[in-house]
Amino acid sequence: MALVKLLKADPHLYDDDLVEAVKKYQAERGLRADGILGPSTLSYLNRSLEDEKKTDRS
Repeated sequence: MALVKLLKADPHLYDDDLVEAVKKYQAERGLRADGILGPSTLSYLNRSLEDEKKTDRS
């Protein structure tokens, strides 16, 4: 359900729903759940994308 909200959100707006989604993502990965897209969070996001690319190639 949160993903549906994100997809409908303005892509230029870092609103409360997006902050909460980022916090959830961070908490699920053992990161500090502060809602900030800092270096650690971006690193995990990039890893997730790389993992998906590897899965698609298999």
